[in-house]
Amino acid sequence: LAEDLRRFENVLKSFFTFCCCFFSTSEPPEFTAMSSFSDKSKATASDFLSATKKGFFRTTQKIKQSLGKAEQTIDISYNQEVDRFRAHYKAVKRINKNSIKLLECYRDLSVAQANVAEDFYNLYESKHALYNAALKTQDTMKFVDNARIQLDEQMRKDFVDPTSKYLGQFKDIKNRIAANEVRRIDMDRYNEDLRSLPKKSVGHKISMAETKYKIAKANYTALTTELMRDIPALLEDSDKFFDPCMATYVTATAEYHRQSAKMTADAISAFAHIDRSRAFPASRTSAVKRPRLESSRSSRPLRRCCPGLSAALPSRPVPLLLDRISLEHDHDRSPAAEPRGTGG
Repeated sequence: LAEDLRRFENVLKSFFTFCCCFFSTSEPPEFTAMSSFSDKSKATASDFLSATKKGFFRTTQKIKQSLGKAEQTIDISYNQEVDRFRAHYKAVKRINKNSIKLLECYRDLSVAQANVAEDFYNLYESKHALYNAALKTQDTMKFVDNARIQLDEQMRKDFVDPTSKYLGQFKDIKNRIAANEVRRIDMDRYNEDLRSLPKKSVGHKISMAETKYKIAKANYTALTTELMRDIPALLEDSDKFFDPCMATYVTATAEYHRQSAKMTADAISAFAHIDRSRAFPASRTSAVKRPRLESSRSSRPLRRCCPGLSAALPSRPVPLLLDRISLEHDHDRSPAAEPRGTGG
């Protein structure tokens, strides 16, 4: 597999070298009138080929490292900090997402409560005894929605919006980690190219490969050092950041439920004289008559097509097993049924 990858890489290297040479040559005479446009297109095509070439080599190096066919630089302390960052970043995103969903649920609940109160208000006429109570309930739901609006404003001001802005710092660290991963792959790739050069190679090839490796290693080391400093600082600041956010969440929701309970309790007195048990009438059991399945109808086609079996079939309809079970069950439930004995 490694040999096949090496051959495929050599073929693509030749193809990209040809393309770069083709786009870097002078233009044919018939295109001299469009020199300004061709210069821009040449530069764009050259940049595209260069980026595609680098992307291909990086992907090949990554596949070879995943298959164990190439060496990979492993920094244990750096990888541990990256894992800590990713776990914390996931938790922060969930908090932000669920807090927004919580406010949306409170809004939907408030809308549903207002709709139910309005339905009851439309149900009663002005002469009904509970008309004023229904009107008061409708006003109560409006006050509850005002409390919900206060909750929404406080949560968005002191919790949701700051958390959304705080996530921007995590996204910046995430992009820098991805860029550092690209630098690591380039460093490993240039190191492998340097080691794969034959001992009798020309001096300028070796020096060029060494220069590429040293530059890639310096870039990787510099960004790794920055991330090793910034990731712990960001995670330490998160505790100080989320302490007031959690306090805001608990106090704001508690105040909303306190006001809602107080406003709803004031409307209960209008229904103190109502017998609520009337809404739950006693269930009445009724005997269910099950349809009987006659076996004689199912046996008629068999008698016609097989006359020899007519003697073996019973002349009287035989109840099916389900019918027998249902009959015994109905007999046991009937008030006139006598208890069965233990004997056959």
